[in-house]
Amino acid sequence: MIEASELLECFLWHDNLDAEDFANDKKLVDNVEEELADVVIYCLGMTSTLDVDLEEAVERKLAANEQRFDETPSFEQRLTRSPRHRWNRRMAGEAT
Repeated sequence: MIEASELLECFLWHDNLDAEDFANDKKLVDNVEEELADVVIYCLGMTSTLDVDLEEAVERKLAANEQRFDETPSFEQRLTRSPRHRWNRRMAGEAT
């Protein structure tokens, strides 16, 4: 998928920028936004062609990642910091 490669290229020559500097460069952010849109459009097309429930697939992947990578000490921290929690809040239209 060439769209994913084009997204990667946005970062390829800027690996020495910290996140804040990158976020403050409007041209870079605009380019990333455009390439992200291309990737998402392609992925949505694939979900349709392959009859994949994308929301369900993301939920399964987030749950698997939580089990693999979660090292937060408390349940409350785990709940509010987890990718699944952020995903659910985003799907509900809440700010993360």
